[in-house]
Amino acid sequence: MKLQGQRVLVTSGTKGVGKAVVQVMQELCACLLTTARNLPVEMQADFFVTADLTTQRAVTSWRAWSIHI
Repeated sequence: MKLQGQRVLVTSGTKGVGKAVVQVMQELCACLLTTARNLPVEMQADFFVTADLTTQRAVTSWRAWSIHI
């Protein structure tokens, strides 16, 4: 299965299950974007956006921004 050309958003993609999903999506060639509060040293910044999505206001703001990427 390949996801080349498909856009995938993984929230909380720096630890645990989210990190595992990011790794699988990379292997499947997805156009990947992940978010978390902080960028880990070992993660590539080219598909990472710092975002704290714990409030409705933050989610609304991030959603408006993400439509343009």
